[in-house]
Amino acid sequence: MAGMAIISASLFQNCTNNQMDSRKACDDGDVKKCNAVGEMYLNGTGVEKDTKTAGKYFQKACDGGDARGCFNLSEMYNKGSGVESDPKKACELLHKACDGGFMQGCFVLGLNYSIGRGVELDPKKAEELVQKACDSRELSEWCRKMRKSFH
Repeated sequence: MAGMAIISASLFQNCTNNQMDSRKACDDGDVKKCNAVGEMYLNGTGVEKDTKTAGKYFQKACDGGDARGCFNLSEMYNKGSGVESDPKKACELLHKACDGGFMQGCFVLGLNYSIGRGVELDPKKAEELVQKACDSRELSEWCRKMRKSFH
C-alpha cells in the first residue's frame, strides 16, 4: 500500500509539473500549449473545472493563430458554456478554425450553414464546407462511416 501512495504522489507531481510547464509555455507564446491549458480547465483535468478560465486560454490560443483553440472557443459560444451563447460569434470562430486548417471547424461550420445557425442559410456553402472537411485526411474515414450509416 505504501508503494501505491508513492506512485500516486509521483503521478500527481508529474501532472502538476506538466500543468505548470504548459502554463509557462503559454505565457511564453506557445499557443498550442494555451489550447492544452484551456482543455485542462474545460475538462477539469488535474485542475478544478473552470469554463471561464478555459475560455480565456482558448481565446489566447485563437488570437495567436491556433485553429484548434478557435474551434474549442466556438464550441463554448455555441453551447453558452462559460460565455454567453452567441451563435454568430461561434461561426466567426469556426471560420478561423476552418481557415486555419482544423477540418472539424469546416464540418461544423457547414452544418451551421445548412440550418442557418449563426450565419445566413446557404446550402451550397454548407455542402462545400462539409465536402472540404470530408476530403481531408483528418475526417475522411469518419465521413465515410457516416455516409455508410445513412445508406
